[in-house]
Parts: sequence; structure tokens; C-alpha cells
Amino acid sequence: MRLLQLWLRDLMVLAGTGDSEGLIFTGRSDQLARHTVTWPRADWGAAALAVDRAINLLGRNINPGLALTNLILDVRGAIKGKAELQAV
Repeated sequence: MRLLQLWLRDLMVLAGTGDSEGLIFTGRSDQLARHTVTWPRADWGAAALAVDRAINLLGRNINPGLALTNLILDVRGAIKGKAELQAV
């Protein structure tokens, strides 16, 4: 999940600036750029917040299946441009 956070961070940087300088996954800048073009309305920040929320819930011993299901739904909504966090 930490790697996913870093990936989403790079997507936020690239989508926000259009510049690949400062990316963590420098060798994947083409793939990251394709994501920003494929999903131009994506809210990468909301997706990153959903990952943070899932990590927090898992740390509090919440049902892992429920936490990960909510994570998937939240990230999917953020990528489609409909960021609305699911209730746990």
C-alpha cells in the first residue's frame, strides 16, 4: 500500500504540473503520463487519501476485507472523477 501511495503521489505531481521532474518512479514516467491522459478527470489526491484511510483502518484492526473493498471503491470513484469516500 505504501508503493501505491508513492505511485499516486507521482500521478498527482504529473497531472498537476505536467512535468516529470520530481517523480519518484522516474523510469515509469511514460506509464504515469498515459494514466493522466487516460483519466483526465481523475482526482489522484482523493485516491491517495483513500489509501491513507485504508492503512489507518487496517492499523486499527478493522476487517481487512471490508477495508480493502472500500479502498477499491474509493479509488475507482476517484479515478472516474467521482470522489466520494465509502462509509465503513
